Amino acid sequence: PEGHRGIRLSELWDFYDPKAEWLEKQRWRCDACHRSCNCPDCLESEKPMEHFQCFLCEAFSTGRAEGRNLYEVAAEMIIPSCEALHVSYVELIRRGDSDEKGLEGVKPDTFVSHWWGEEFPKFIRALTCFAKIRCANVPWTICAKKRDYETWAFWICAFANNQYAIEHALGDFSTDNSPRTAVMTSAFA
Repeated sequence: PEGHRGIRLSELWDFYDPKAEWLEKQRWRCDACHRSCNCPDCLESEKPMEHFQCFLCEAFSTGRAEGRNLYEVAAEMIIPSCEALHVSYVELIRRGDSDEKGLEGVKPDTFVSHWWGEEFPKFIRALTCFAKIRCANVPWTICAKKRDYETWAFWICAFANNQYAIEHALGDFSTDNSPRTAVMTSAFA
């Protein structure tokens, strides 16, 4: 069910680690379209080139050197890996679970609301810090007993929603028939 499409922190790192170099490589990012430059000069250079006009959107815009963002991660990693089955990334990895419980999904511990334009490496590190703090055995955290932080599950739209049926995934917010509603009512109720 949509409300059980949590992705564990360990699964996020399993997704991240094989492409860490690509994800972390600094590229010039346009402030107008939020995409990394792929002009020949940038692709051949070890350091990001500064531009005054974006090669992609042709805007005269400022920019900065950054790692990949979720727009790029979705386009280059999530969507291609789910292409054969046209499912969400979470559904794809659950198909590999051998036990029946895994196929039911994972209830998320945290619903994540964020900007896709932020650097993905920083996003993953922030989620890691969050999970470590929430799983610490201290009185002011949510965990009543010590828990492995790598099992903390997040509901992240890019991983939980089927990118091949995004209209269905977005739902009808006017009738409370959306994945957000499903997550908030079933996973956290």
